[in-house]
Amino acid sequence: KHAKQGRYARQLSLSFYDDAKYNFSTLELDWCMLDDFNILSAYEQIKSKNSPIAPAAQYYNKLKRWDPYNTIIDTRVLPADIPYCADFHGHIELISAVELKRRLTMMNRTKNAYNEAKAFDSKLNKNGPAAAGAYYRELPQISSILGSRKYRKGGHFDWDAYLTSGRTGNSGRFSNCFEFVTIYARIIPNMMKMSVPSKGTPQVWKLCFVNHEHLVFAERQFNVYDTLPVYIGQPSEDGFGYQTQSVAENSIAFQEGSSKLFSIRLNSARRAVMDRALYDPSILSPSHIDTSFAAPKIPIKDNSLMNGKKITDAYHQIPFDSRGTETVIQDMASLMGLADKLNGVNQPMQGQFQKGNKTRKEWEDTMEGATNRLRLRGLSLEMQQILLIKEQIKFNIYKHNVTGKYQS
Repeated sequence: KHAKQGRYARQLSLSFYDDAKYNFSTLELDWCMLDDFNILSAYEQIKSKNSPIAPAAQYYNKLKRWDPYNTIIDTRVLPADIPYCADFHGHIELISAVELKRRLTMMNRTKNAYNEAKAFDSKLNKNGPAAAGAYYRELPQISSILGSRKYRKGGHFDWDAYLTSGRTGNSGRFSNCFEFVTIYARIIPNMMKMSVPSKGTPQVWKLCFVNHEHLVFAERQFNVYDTLPVYIGQPSEDGFGYQTQSVAENSIAFQEGSSKLFSIRLNSARRAVMDRALYDPSILSPSHIDTSFAAPKIPIKDNSLMNGKKITDAYHQIPFDSRGTETVIQDMASLMGLADKLNGVNQPMQGQFQKGNKTRKEWEDTMEGATNRLRLRGLSLEMQQILLIKEQIKFNIYKHNVTGKYQS
């Protein structure tokens, strides 16, 4: 039920893509409130004007993938050690006013919310457009077709400037975007002047801020193995931390080399069809020589042959020499094969047929050993993320009752 409500499959898929692209991924597991309206009770309350329809809250384990471009990292420890040893780990989101109001309302019902009015009335950048955030980072623009900035998060219209123009005060303010920051931190409460139980020992707290100015939520977290409830994945871990290259980064050089070889082949084909040539502009017009038509008719200028010149003197083709370009396609295939070997992948593992004379038993034995490198990455993710997530899910279910409050 929790997996369906939290759409775990989608979040895990995004996380695995991050592992392939960046060799770094973050999955947050949070015990969240979810409104569940009682339909029969709501229908009966409609008859009474003084009886509002109140939602019946339930809780579930929410799994969320964090965008690596907007993740706050404690770089003093190795990525996989962040849940165990780091002092903090956080994430920055760019959200709308409606979404902010929803979150503030939910937090207010937990009795651990603060500064709701001030946060909702704040503006991201007092000296400029609301979308001009100082800390949120836009994702790279990778599409050459969909290149318009209006489809990116930071490119929306500034409704705050529009609705408040010509008026004073903050009444009716409706900012375009808010930066919502979630941080899980280890703190010693008495050092922060906090009066809480066991204030002299390190504790894990969840802190939420709006526009890096207003604290809107603070709650102590009780997690399995005393970890931060954010679990880091690094499938290729060799002790070099963030320097270790991902599967995609390992393939960049091979991709660039293959692209250059393919461009050489295309340019060679163009040269073979339309090669370089010398011509006399006093006889032939440049617009006729450089025409895009496949079979142009080229006129000769008047009286151009009166001075003893021949038609063959007006145009001379330079022969094309294609030596060295005949095997570029084979070279490109070899280069891509080297990339597959570097990442431990072969054709059958990609669903392609490979010729051979092995029996079925020999083939199964060969393929069983062929997946060892991928199994090593899978084992790393199992130990770094999946095992801890499963333990934390069970811990949350056993620790909390139906109302979401901690059991004594």
